[in-house]
Amino acid sequence: MHVHCCLSLSLLWEPSTAAVSTLWEYYSKNLNASFTVPWLGVSGLGTLCKTPLALLEQARSCCSPSALRSPGHTQLYRSANSFHIFLRVLALCLGQDRAGGVPQRQIKGRIYSKFSSKKMQELSEGGLMNFLLLFLVVARQVELEDVANRACEMLGVLPSNCPPAHRTLVWRGQLSLLLLFQASWLASSFNKTAKEFYDKTTEVSRRLALWGPLGSYLEGVAEVFETSASLSLSEEKLLNEGFDWLLPACRQSELNSVLSFLQIVLAQLRRVHQRSVQSAPSPAWAPAAASVIKERHLAVASALWVHFFPFLRSLRLSQTPPAQLADAAAGFTLLAFDQPGSAPQDLQPNPVQSTMQFFGWDDMVHPLLVTRYLPHLLQNSPVFGSRPFSESLDPMCPAATPSQEPRRD
Repeated sequence: MHVHCCLSLSLLWEPSTAAVSTLWEYYSKNLNASFTVPWLGVSGLGTLCKTPLALLEQARSCCSPSALRSPGHTQLYRSANSFHIFLRVLALCLGQDRAGGVPQRQIKGRIYSKFSSKKMQELSEGGLMNFLLLFLVVARQVELEDVANRACEMLGVLPSNCPPAHRTLVWRGQLSLLLLFQASWLASSFNKTAKEFYDKTTEVSRRLALWGPLGSYLEGVAEVFETSASLSLSEEKLLNEGFDWLLPACRQSELNSVLSFLQIVLAQLRRVHQRSVQSAPSPAWAPAAASVIKERHLAVASALWVHFFPFLRSLRLSQTPPAQLADAAAGFTLLAFDQPGSAPQDLQPNPVQSTMQFFGWDDMVHPLLVTRYLPHLLQNSPVFGSRPFSESLDPMCPAATPSQEPRRD
């Protein structure tokens, strides 16, 4: 409970490097412990992640703590042991210093210094799992390559005849780091290629050649979204600033491909989100699961608003807008209806109305865009009958005055 209080204070104010250092002194000396709370019963038992992806997902959940007053936070102690809660405090502390300043380097140094060859060989199966989770969290928050290299060096000192269960965990952890590397490398590579595609000095033949891998990226990411049952694996990392460069550089045919991709992602996000909202509530012993999924959906939605919507808003005043612009704009309007909190601040407090005014009521927008945009909303009965939709019609439908009423003889 003390660590839970530290996490609450970190969320309320800001993380404390001194508090993290003090907590780490304790956990580094007791890494083989289970850190369970006896009176919680089975809900407090530690579990070993069965796959590299499950291990990486647990690290991701530690890097995305629930909001302070949410059930996912208040009931966290029922589904996470104290070490997992400490990792959330650590992630917050590392995350506030993304530039790699002195506090971040100090914390990294203190973590590294605790793992001598003797210490590594003394780790139990549970201790090794705690070690892997710790380094995955640090790798996600700071320099991935440096942390991954150090983790592999430390794992390399384990004897070749270590127990099979230990060897399984080592490989599982290394594969988790590989998954983390792949996501980071892919995003970086896409950003670099999209920026070259945008660069005005890039030759026409080179730009045509670059569209090949860029188009393959769109197809592959669309497939990732279409085949995902929950969109809870940080898919938002695939929707990154590379699209800020790509969209304004596209010709008409290329833009149509990107807009088609965007519609697939928007539709799948709405479909998965609605299914998660309508599904049965999470068991009392695992309240954080639904909260984590909700946060991941919010992250995907926010990435769409940040990297796609500004371009759509600028394109709406074109005299020859592509037909798919209306479809994508309608997708964002429906997304604003489903997840209003994901919309940017300039669309608040009523993002549905704000989006409709951009694409439906503005006299500067081409009529063909309006006539294709509005039917999407009219066909969606929940939105059509909602208060935000009705309020958006008010400026266009002034109330009748008594003199305008028909005479009754």
